[in-house]
Amino acid sequence: VNSIFGAGKPEPRAAEPCTPVPLAGMAQGDREDAPNTVLVVDDSELNVEVLCQQLKTLGMSFDTASDGLQGLAKWRRRRYALVIADILMPRMDGLEMARQVREEEMRMEGRIRTPLIALSANAQRGGEVEALQAGFDGYLTKPLMLRRLQETLGKWMDRGPAAPAAEKQLRVVSPIDRKAL
Repeated sequence: VNSIFGAGKPEPRAAEPCTPVPLAGMAQGDREDAPNTVLVVDDSELNVEVLCQQLKTLGMSFDTASDGLQGLAKWRRRRYALVIADILMPRMDGLEMARQVREEEMRMEGRIRTPLIALSANAQRGGEVEALQAGFDGYLTKPLMLRRLQETLGKWMDRGPAAPAAEKQLRVVSPIDRKAL
């Protein structure tokens, strides 16, 4: 599967009730480590399914949340390598989730900044600016191509994905004979 469909969102899935974990006195070390695990936060089951299939293709592990409130609760419990979050979601949107993550990181002892990547069907420049101002580090648009996801993971994670199947699938053949140069 090579893209996340940007045309029309299916009915949002029912969000699981979640109670955020209190942060008072919490240190970065109090959170469970989830190295090389991506947290996918999106209310569209179809988008989550496609993005998780792309992550599998790239050899990545992942966790999911159905809205910003549930995503924030999961982020509070685990130290993810990266978070990809939709902008428009019920209960708490991605922008508010990013603001809260950044505020809480500032108060954490021994904090490590979690890379946050916005995912939106809005390809307008204003959407990207708003996301970056809210605390996101990057901005991806739907449909999300596998190569763009791989580039983003490689840029923001300590170890980018290097799945052999993905390497074959994403190989680009240049029409230029570099030996002749």
